[in-house]
This record gives sequence, C-alpha cells and structure tokens, in this order.
Amino acid sequence: MIKEEYDAGFSDQFPEINPIILQLLFNRGLTKQDEIDRFLGPDYLRDQNDPFLFNELPAAMERIFAAIKRQEKIVIYGDYDADGVTATALLQLTLKRLGAKDLKIYIPNRMSEGYGMNLEAVEELYKSGSQLIITVDCGIANRKEIALAKERGMDVIVTDHHLEPIELPEAVAIICPTLKKEKYPFKKLAGVGVAFKLSQALLRSDKQQNNESFEKWLLDLVAIGTIADSMPLLEENRTLVKWGLIVLNKTQRLGLKELTQLAQSKEIDVHGVAFQLAPRLNAAGRMDHANTAYDLLITEDEAEALAISNDLNQKNQARQRATEEMLQLSLTQIGMPTDEDKILFSSYDGWSPGLVGLVAGKLSDKFNRPVIVFGKSGEEYVASGRSIPEFDITAALGECKKYLSEFGGHEQACGLTIVGEKNYEIFKDKIKEIASNQLAQVELAPRLEIEAEIKLKDAGWEIIDGLDKFSPFGEGNREPLFLTRDLTVVEIATMGTMGQHLKLILEDKAAGLSHKFVGFGVAGEWVEKIKAGDKVEVVYELGVNEWNGNREVQFKIVDLQLYANSDANKYEKHTNSDANKYEYHANRVDACLVNEAGKEDESDEEMNILHKELCFRINGVLYEVQNRLGRTSNERQYCELAELLFSQAQFKFEREKEIPFEFKEGKILGNKVDFYLEDLVLVDFKAKKNITKDDYFQMQRYLQASKLKLGMIVNFKKYPLEIKRVINKNGNR
Repeated sequence: MIKEEYDAGFSDQFPEINPIILQLLFNRGLTKQDEIDRFLGPDYLRDQNDPFLFNELPAAMERIFAAIKRQEKIVIYGDYDADGVTATALLQLTLKRLGAKDLKIYIPNRMSEGYGMNLEAVEELYKSGSQLIITVDCGIANRKEIALAKERGMDVIVTDHHLEPIELPEAVAIICPTLKKEKYPFKKLAGVGVAFKLSQALLRSDKQQNNESFEKWLLDLVAIGTIADSMPLLEENRTLVKWGLIVLNKTQRLGLKELTQLAQSKEIDVHGVAFQLAPRLNAAGRMDHANTAYDLLITEDEAEALAISNDLNQKNQARQRATEEMLQLSLTQIGMPTDEDKILFSSYDGWSPGLVGLVAGKLSDKFNRPVIVFGKSGEEYVASGRSIPEFDITAALGECKKYLSEFGGHEQACGLTIVGEKNYEIFKDKIKEIASNQLAQVELAPRLEIEAEIKLKDAGWEIIDGLDKFSPFGEGNREPLFLTRDLTVVEIATMGTMGQHLKLILEDKAAGLSHKFVGFGVAGEWVEKIKAGDKVEVVYELGVNEWNGNREVQFKIVDLQLYANSDANKYEKHTNSDANKYEYHANRVDACLVNEAGKEDESDEEMNILHKELCFRINGVLYEVQNRLGRTSNERQYCELAELLFSQAQFKFEREKEIPFEFKEGKILGNKVDFYLEDLVLVDFKAKKNITKDDYFQMQRYLQASKLKLGMIVNFKKYPLEIKRVINKNGNR
C-alpha cells in the first residue's frame, strides 16, 4: 500500500526540502520545523527528558544513596533477555561507580524459574543477607513477591517498562513510564532505558566526582537493549540509540569488542545489533543461563571475553537450529490459515520456553496475525505470543485471566502459563472469540508499506544523503520502501555460491536510464519467471554499495511484479495472488496441499489433522538430515542418512518402495518412491533449485496407485528446508 501524498500547502512550507524527503517526513507525522529538526538531528542534551520527572525518583534515590552510605547488601534483580541483561549490567556499573561495595545480581533461570521475581528467589536473597532489591525490566507484576520481601525486612525499588497490572506492588518506589499516574512524558522506554534514567539521576546527583563522561559511555548498553526489545526508535529512544550506536562503535567493553568481531561489519548499526549482537546475548538465557551474557558485558579480562563470546556464538547456532525445527513443525501444524483464522496456535510437547517467542514472532510476521506458541510439559503449558498493531494481545489475555496461572507483556508481545488441558482448550476458544470480534473488519493479508512511488531518475545521491539523516531505522521508523513502475528487464543473472541471489538490470526506457537491482535470496523464486524484455514494477530499499574504494547507489529488491499483473490503485505483495497458477510461492507456508489438478488447495481441513503426530516425527528426521549434510549433497546421500536416522528412531519403513501404476492403455509400469513410512506416508527426496509441477503429479500418481492419502516432497537444496504435502482425497488411509 502506497502512503498518502502530502498536499501542496505542506510543500509550500518547506520549499528547500527535496520532495521525496518531504514525503518521508510527512509519512512520519513530522509537519513542524521543530519536529523535523529534532528528528533529523537529535541532540543528546536537548532531546532527552529530565529523569527527575519520574514521580517516585526522589524516594528511589534517597533509599539507594542510604544503602551505599551504610554499605548494605544491594541486589539487582534482572531479566534474562538482552534488554534485562544490559539493564542489569548498566545499573551494576553505576552503583559500583557510586561506591557500592556489597553488590549482587540475580537473573532467574528462564527454564526453571520463568520471568520476573519468584518467591523462592526472594527467600534465597533474604537468607543471603540482602537488604535492598532493585528490579530492572521486571517487578511491576510481582505484588506478592515484593510483599514477601517486605515481610522479611528487605526494601524493593521497581524499575520496569511493562504494562501496569490491576494492583501495583507496595514498593519503596516504582519507576515505570507506563503507569497511568506517571508524569514522565515518554512512555516507550525499554527496561534498559528506565535503568539508564535512574542511573542518570544518581550520577548527576553525585557530588563526589564528575560523571558526565561515564554516563555517556553507558549508552552502548542502552542502544543494545532498546533495539533488542523492539522498542520504537522515536523521540527519546531515537536520541538514546543514535548516540548509543556511536558509543557502541567505540566501546571499551572487552566482551562487546569480541562480540562485534563476530558480526564482521565495519560499523555496527541497528541491523547489526538486531541480527548479530542481540541474538547472541539472548542465546545465553534461551539455551542455558543469562548470567553468561551478563558476564560478557562486565568482564575486564580479554581471555574471558574471547571465551564467552565464542560460547555465546555456539549457543546461538544451536538456538538457530532448534528454532528452525520448531518453526517448520509449527508451519505444518498451522497449514494455510483461512479468513476465519484471526489468531493462530502451535503447541508441542517439550518445546523450550526460551524459543517459543521466537517462533511466534516469525509466524506472526509471516501470516500477519496474532500467534501463540506453546511448549507443553506435563500438565503445564508455557507460551509466548506475538501480535499485530490492531490487536492488543496482553489486554486479550486479561479477559481470559481466570484460565491462566500467570501472564504479562506488552500490546504486541506476551508470555503466559496455563495448567491443565481443560483450561488450555477453554482459553483457546475464548481468545479466538476475542480475536474474531476485534479483527472482524481488519484486512489480515500481508502488505508492504510503501513510502512513495518514484522515478528511477529520482533515486540518486541526493536521496541517499537525505536518507542518512533518517537513521537509525527500526521499530516506528522503518527503512523506506520505494516503488518504481514500468521498468524493462535488460539483463538477468544469479549471484552467490548457490546462485541464490538475483541481479537485474532494469531500464526506464522513457528516461533512457538503467540501474542494477539486487535481490538477496530470491533467485529461486524469480529467475525462471521473468525474461529479458519483460515489463516489471519493483519495490526496493535504497542504500550504498562500497567496494575497493568505489561507491554506488544500491537498489535492494523487496518485491517484484510483472507489470501486466499490477494493480494501479493499491500495491500489495502480488507474488502470491494468482491462485490458479501452479508454481512455488516463496512467501507462503512451505507445508501446502496439492489437489488432483495440481493446484494448491487452501480449503482442505485435512491439512491440520492428517497424520499430525507422525508428520512431526518425520519432519524431525528431515531437519536433522539437512542440519548434518547442508544443501550441497545429492539425493542419494540425503536418502542414506535419512535411512539411518529413520532406523534409529524406530520407524517402520521401506526404502525405494516400488509403486506400480497403470496407464490408460492398460500397461502396468512401476516406479520407486524414496520412503514408504508406517504404511501411511510416501516421502520423495529432491535436491534441486525448485520443486516442479511434474514432481507434484508424480507424487499424486504414487498416492493414487497406493491408495494412500498423504505424500511429502522434500527439497534439501532450499533453506529453510522445503516440505510440500500432497493430498490424495480419494485415498483410504
């Protein structure tokens, strides 16, 4: 969807600003000179709010300074994600700077303790002699735990940014911008942002030393936590992150230096934090214990920094493999959502609580719907949910609270625990009803938010220089997407070791101008669909490509459409719009149905129920095969390893099962399918660029001849692994 154009009156106010840059400002609601100045040039002092605006900051500071003066035992109670870990490290460094000697940090174990404070931890802290607990990125919902601390003679200061519960805890002070009564003007600080504002106030009130430089060197932690927690990079967050990225690229922290080496980037930006640093920091809490990430942030030993960063890198790789397996199993469970499916669920025994949120996020992005993913252990269901702007998922949980043992979160992210299958089923029905009512009039088809339609001649260095002032890009300030129509394909080529990237030379014939466009990871989708001479329209990001001292404007393809198929009034992701065309749709869920005509059948309810548990077991083997062999082996090598793994997993199967079938002439012929599993499922292996129409028809013939209902075509050349389910509706088992 292309955003609304500004009117002539707006351009008259700013005649000196390039029209395309002006459109981007208008799209962000920046219509006044002071708003534009603050956005394009955030100033560290001018564009932050005074920390002393927090209602209960004076009470918190008084108690903290008293604890430091009396050398009391102070505990910083953190959270296990990157926001919580950076907040913990930041406050620890601040209190140490201010003279605290007896400092302890406590980060709960994600698997065994879960989020926030817990009663057992409070008792443990009491027994260790703790006198003051300061929470970071948690605590707002821990009324009974804080009551226990108070009963044991410990004071608690809460710093948090999560939504206000029905009843607040009785703490010495609560510093949380989301409270209804809170005067602090900016409500979207991350947990580390709130910890920074407390630290800022403490440091500026310290009369013993000048802390101005020390305060600014904390900003690398603020930037990491804010980006990692997907907070909007607007207003005060924009200022903190912009300056924080400058500090991060000069960081003195040995652990972050080692971690940034793994990113292999000249300069760490928002993308580098979000996709390189934050996942590695988060991997500690997801796969083991977040203390490892905390230790990395505060270590002053080079050997320890190197060892921890390598350990986190390995944990992150293990996390990636586990997440991908869970994602593919979830896609198989969910199938192809219908218009009636306003909220989606996935659940499996033994899934890690540390990974369900990642899977929920990927599914929500893919289907543009709220998604809740459960990991089941005995009678307990632990879940994370991710949502879309139109559906406040945590508020919806509040309407279902009598079925939940605990829950919390933000508008678009939540965590919850359910005990008992009955509560689990009732909860799903209830929240389905809520989602159906709230999203009844919402268009859930994924759309691209296009900033402006422009001509190729306009996409030059003037725009590139203007875009540079819009960074850092992130939540609330996405990297702009542009649309250009009526371009002619001059040249098509693939790039990359596997030929996975696409390079196009596209020409605006009317202007006599051509440019190179690059699409990363999309060659398999498009290289056989378009040819030289075709007319296309393309959605793209603009950037800079630098090599050997050269610089050129880079056009990065986000979406591509043959011009004859376009909708002149509303640009959407068109690649999946042709329901009758038989082809692989890269943006669709990989597990699909194919009917007898060879068309993907989205209405067949068997997708969600046919041999579900067996398919999960089969998929587990298939993912393990690709994990071990990668994408460069041949079909026989994949089959041989799969045969070994199916045997170890005690499947009943036949390798190279001969399937006889009869042609109309009456001639009996035979062919062999790679695996015949549990007398129920046929599985055929491929190692090729794309699954073709002939592959589908071949599997359909196998199914008809064997009278089975379900076949699976697996393509190991694709990453993530491509699994297509083929349904024979006339099968009897």
